[in-house]
Amino acid sequence: MRSVELILAMPKLVRKLAAPKLRVSKLVVLLCALATVAWAAAPQFSGQSRVGLTSGDQWEPSVAADGSGRVYVLYPHYGSVPDCKDCRVPTMLLVASNDDGKTWQTPRVMLETGSGAV
Repeated sequence: MRSVELILAMPKLVRKLAAPKLRVSKLVVLLCALATVAWAAAPQFSGQSRVGLTSGDQWEPSVAADGSGRVYVLYPHYGSVPDCKDCRVPTMLLVASNDDGKTWQTPRVMLETGSGAV
């Protein structure tokens, strides 16, 4: 039973356990156990990992996620960009992941600064 289901079933369990033949100590133990299960699923964050190019400077990234496993990181890159002879400093790059950030695609040039493109 998941913790949410346990919480929703709690009033029913309390009524059953509060019968006169049960001691209060058993009820207290059960409620403490249920509270522990409900709070046991705290979110966990993984360690930091670098995405995008590994050379040059990257400042002030913007991160967005759509709730379907896709994560996007847009950032200005201060340095040369491989395979982009016309890119100036800084260049806006986009890095995307389709698996909640486990793997990342190759950075894509979104805006070559000074190009006049919008």
